[in-house]
Amino acid sequence: MHFDSMKRDYGMEPEGQHYAAMVDILGRAGRLQEAYEFIMKSPCKKHAPVWGSLLGSCRNHGNVELLELAATRYFELDPTNGGNYVVFANGYASCGLLDAASKVRKRMENAGVEKDPGYSQIELQGQVHRFMRNDTSHRLSRKIHNKVQEMASLFMDVDYYPDDLDTSYPL
Repeated sequence: MHFDSMKRDYGMEPEGQHYAAMVDILGRAGRLQEAYEFIMKSPCKKHAPVWGSLLGSCRNHGNVELLELAATRYFELDPTNGGNYVVFANGYASCGLLDAASKVRKRMENAGVEKDPGYSQIELQGQVHRFMRNDTSHRLSRKIHNKVQEMASLFMDVDYYPDDLDTSYPL
């Protein structure tokens, strides 16, 4: 595996983020079992982000068994990350397991954990513009919203519907 060449050929000791990135690469390729085995052979079994990477990939590929295992391991290490509760719930929801998704959301609520709001940003002419869901504070927010709606209509006109798993469960 090329991953091993970091140490062997370059004398660089991989760190937690390198292992998490490798799990993410394997997971995005649908090689979930290989990603799990990679974690189990690594010195980073107690590094929450490797489990978070596997969790996201299991959600994307609909592997409920590994989704549950990754979530269990992740929350043993970092029970306060609201984003991964949402990934876990969305994983269930995308597989049609809405009761299980609801239980995860309830568990999150009972634990007092909140998800940090996500945002998008774009740099135009040297100025960074940041947008959050339902945020109308930008002076051009109405114009921007109208343009997004117009673009969405154009996508639908050509039968393009993005595979947006993150919105499969109402947040």
